[in-house]
Amino acid sequence: MKKGTKKSWIRFLRNMNKMDFVKEYENSMEPKYKLMPKQLGAPLTIQTANQIEDMGKRLNEGIQNIEVSAISPEIAESIPKEHIEEMRRLAQLTETKVSMHAPIVDPSGFTQQGWNEAHRKEAESIFGHVVEKAHALDKSGNVPVVIHGANIVGAFWDKELEEKYKKELEKEYGKKVKEMPRIMLAVDQEKGQIVPLEFEVKEKIAGEKEIWTPERKLRSLNETQWDQEKIKILASLKEIADLREKQQEITAKADAIKTVLEEAKKTGVEKEFIEKHPEKIEEIQNLEWRKNQIAIHINELNERLNSELEDLYNKAVKFAPKETIQRFLKHPELKETRKALKQIDRDFEKINKEFLKLTKKERLTEKDEKKHEELRERQLQLLNRKVSLASNLISVMPTPELFKPVNEFAIEKASDTFANIAFKAFKKFGEKAPIIAIENSYPEMPLARAEELKKAIKKAREKFVRKLVKEKKFSEDKAKRIAEKLIGATWDVGHINLLRKFGFKEEEITEETKKILDFIKHVHLTDNFGLHDVHLPPGMGNVPIKKIIETLKQKKDFDKIRHIIEAGGFVQHFKTSPYPYALETLYPEWTRMSEAALAPAMGYFAGYGEFLPETHFKLYGAGFSGLPSSLGGEAGAPEKGRLASGYER
Repeated sequence: MKKGTKKSWIRFLRNMNKMDFVKEYENSMEPKYKLMPKQLGAPLTIQTANQIEDMGKRLNEGIQNIEVSAISPEIAESIPKEHIEEMRRLAQLTETKVSMHAPIVDPSGFTQQGWNEAHRKEAESIFGHVVEKAHALDKSGNVPVVIHGANIVGAFWDKELEEKYKKELEKEYGKKVKEMPRIMLAVDQEKGQIVPLEFEVKEKIAGEKEIWTPERKLRSLNETQWDQEKIKILASLKEIADLREKQQEITAKADAIKTVLEEAKKTGVEKEFIEKHPEKIEEIQNLEWRKNQIAIHINELNERLNSELEDLYNKAVKFAPKETIQRFLKHPELKETRKALKQIDRDFEKINKEFLKLTKKERLTEKDEKKHEELRERQLQLLNRKVSLASNLISVMPTPELFKPVNEFAIEKASDTFANIAFKAFKKFGEKAPIIAIENSYPEMPLARAEELKKAIKKAREKFVRKLVKEKKFSEDKAKRIAEKLIGATWDVGHINLLRKFGFKEEEITEETKKILDFIKHVHLTDNFGLHDVHLPPGMGNVPIKKIIETLKQKKDFDKIRHIIEAGGFVQHFKTSPYPYALETLYPEWTRMSEAALAPAMGYFAGYGEFLPETHFKLYGAGFSGLPSSLGGEAGAPEKGRLASGYER
């Protein structure tokens, strides 16, 4: 490149990077939205741990923001620390900003088999390791780490269905219907199993139709499950009552025979009576054996019931809505029962201590054995009393939400993960820790919509703040400031556009950006047609890029937010860089500006730049077609000029 040409090119790039958003049309052909090229970036390949090689290619294209994108846990783990260090040096040398995309693992702990806390902790460990690698990429701090908000389906929306039954639903529930899923998945909070709940119109015997929304099915499922739990306990209580009744009948029969024997003994004919009626002695023995077996069974049932009642109470307190739990905890019957149960537990403790003394003896006397039997009998009486008291609470226990919508459950669990990894990173790196930038996933997944993502971020920040206040002794104001700095959102405009396949309109999709605006730390720019996440360059699909960017511009720190152009699908199919196509959409003046900047110095190369010389294209066309016909091309000799002759023999 000529000296003057190089200077003009550098001056042109610098001017481009100084350009801000243009708020008005300059002419009828140009859109009014423009991004500074220094805000744009590209992800590296997701297919290999050799991220450093791909980074070199992107830097050679002049891209100033790079996103390391090993989204498979195994590939991410395979990136050598030496490569991370070398990428850091490359970024520093070229004044490039680097972000990192974490592996796509569900942060809540969901897998295809359901939910498990162990899976959540495993995800937390994976993300924590990635966060450390991210910090190593830029030790000046605050490297955005993109984490998908979810990787499990939570609900399938249907605007058409909502509109069809809107009036009936509003009439039934007495309130305005917002958004209603056609299918909602719920999770058993104890077992982690997932249950699909689908919208259904049921035919009644009377001939009428009854609408069962997923929410109604969820309420019914929780109530039915709780009723079954209580019925199971009540059935055991009835069984105990029946056994006690049988026990009393057996005792009465045995006592009747014993009374006859006593009378015979008093009159001195006991021996003759036994000889004449030997079956009576055998009957007494059988009755006593049956009575003893029933007593053992009752004790077993009481022990099992005690455990089940404790479990029932735990479910009620753990999974019921907070308001109902608070009312239950203030219930007078609970207060009295708790007082009595505490006394029973103290009595149990005393008996256990006495048992312990007996077990320490090398040899038990007859007196000791008798005492052992007495202690055991007292224990059984206390257990019976305990079960009786606890069972009285069944009627006043609140109905817990044993099954919860996957989306709600995911917000709670994922926020634990985000708060924990942010806190661990802060303990290690302070305010230079990477930013946890939670990405909205596909619309059918949790945390995909603005409201859910915002809720998860708020919860994560609250938990992070509590940790800072408790463990670091920070003031609440300082902790909140740090939380807002280190936990936010990555807004993927292509993902939110997939709401179109569920019947959402463009204005509703644009509105989502407004709702999450204050929480955005990072942006993924990509395009599609609302059906699949095909990753086209911006401008090649129907994502409302213009309106979304206009909304993003309202942020005070907009010029600091990196916009990563995710167009891997385009590269895969067309084997070419998506960056120029993105520039045409996001900065439509760039070609005209390059012409104006370079024309005085570039001469022959003016117009399309050194890499696309306009004069050459006019003479010879493009590609191999530009070769002379004698060499298999299509270009003929020009009518005039220095190449007008000499090729034809």
